[in-house]
Amino acid sequence: MENLYPVEMIWGLGQGDDIRVFDTSIGRLAFPICMDHTFFEPIRIAWLKGAEIVIDPSADAEAYDFWAQARGVWSRVQESPSYGIACFMVGQMLGVSFGGRSGVYAPLDMTETGDGVVVQAQTGDGEEILFADLDFEKLHEYRRKHPLKFNLALYRRYLPEAYTKYRESEIEGKRVMI
Repeated sequence: MENLYPVEMIWGLGQGDDIRVFDTSIGRLAFPICMDHTFFEPIRIAWLKGAEIVIDPSADAEAYDFWAQARGVWSRVQESPSYGIACFMVGQMLGVSFGGRSGVYAPLDMTETGDGVVVQAQTGDGEEILFADLDFEKLHEYRRKHPLKFNLALYRRYLPEAYTKYRESEIEGKRVMI
């Protein structure tokens, strides 16, 4: 977990410092957790390390909102072509209600309806089992036909300074944009 949800900081959870990709019999997997899928960096790093599937285990205590959820794994697989699996905890725990529509996602052009959804839960508040066939040959062909183009000169010029300024922007123990 690289990026924490505010309540996770209150609970005393800490940030990770590595993103790993695991070779398995079903493909190359990465598990950036929950809020990590809200930011492009963890998924891009996993993709650069060869991830074919990014899996997002999440526990969302907010009411289901398609647009808020779309900022997660669905958006990330559009930026870094891979399959994405969102696994949402549903139900009650410690008096808190959790929900979200679990699903399997892919780049837009790789799905039948062009919406990036391979399969998705019918509701955001009940248990469901989803099945999907993932075509890795199709994924690799898509990646060959649509290579990502990086503006390395721009990144070298601005990113180190931008991240340094961000690290220096802590006020009273919290990061702020100045």
